[in-house]
Amino acid sequence: MRAPGELTKEQRLQKARAELDQALVEDPTNVSAAVLASQLSTHREEHLTRARALVKAHPDDGRGWDLLAEMLTDENEPEALQQARESAARLMPHDVRMLTSLVQHYGMTFQPEKGLPVAKRAVELSPGDPYGLAIQAALLFQVNRCPEAVGFQRRAVDMLHESYAPAFRQQLRERLQIFEAKCGTNAAVSKPTP
Repeated sequence: MRAPGELTKEQRLQKARAELDQALVEDPTNVSAAVLASQLSTHREEHLTRARALVKAHPDDGRGWDLLAEMLTDENEPEALQQARESAARLMPHDVRMLTSLVQHYGMTFQPEKGLPVAKRAVELSPGDPYGLAIQAALLFQVNRCPEAVGFQRRAVDMLHESYAPAFRQQLRERLQIFEAKCGTNAAVSKPTP
């Protein structure tokens, strides 16, 4: 899409979509093509239908489960969403994004006990990732483990740099203030253990 040449970005996008459409005609359950299609268009229902077919055709491919999870909503199919997140993480246990997506799901559905071991694994795989650290801090806060929650949140804030969006940086700083307000600023004297 960014290779030098005479075509405009829009022309390249049109050609890519045409090739992708042909690939999906030839193999409708091609996981790579389906994932790419979901990134190039916003037809959610079409992608949801395709994702369901993918997990039936390729139940051992975590990318299909991840696509299904991305297309599902918690309000419509919460059990299917959780199964999709869990399957993606199980099939791709070294993919930090899959793990943190599952952890975030557990946090949003108030299942911190399920999420903490997965969060720990995500932080072990990527100890400097502020997103993983912040998610683990949020789960620890949910189970009232204040010293660890504040410690992990402080680590998350410490890992921030200019490449992260200003809104994300602000959100993590505000969350640290919330944790410190509830737990006290001296709550994290003990070092957090991943």
